[in-house]
Order: sequence, then structure tokens, then C-alpha cells
Amino acid sequence: MISLRWSYQDRGHAGMILANELRHIKLWSRPMVLAIPNGGVTIAVQIAKALNASLDLIIVWKMQFRTILRLALVF
Repeated sequence: MISLRWSYQDRGHAGMILANELRHIKLWSRPMVLAIPNGGVTIAVQIAKALNASLDLIIVWKMQFRTILRLALVF
């Protein structure tokens, strides 16, 4: 059961706690963890290690145009 207590030492600690909760979920034979840089990678590394999963990055660029307030491109 997931604890509702939100006190983590750092992102790595948060990743270890989340990974521990995810170990109980039935996964595919080859799970993949996708991470978004600037914060998500540290958490994703801990999860990928715990689940013996591959790890990949999602790169996102936020661009701003006069007619479109926000546009995100994912590669």
C-alpha cells in the first residue's frame, strides 16, 4: 500500500520508494522506464534498477510562438 507521507530526502530516495511500490505490479517480460530530464532521470534510474528494466530518455523542447502560447516537441 502506498504511503501518503510526502517526505523524501532527495529524488533518488523518492525513486527507491516508488520502485519498491512498483515491484508488486505484474509487468511485461521486458519493461522499459522512460525518463524526462531535469528531475525525472534520477527517479527513473532507481525504478529501472529495481525492476531490472531498460531505461531511455524522452527529450522535450518547449517553444513559444506569438499565435500558440505553448508548444512542446518530443523527439
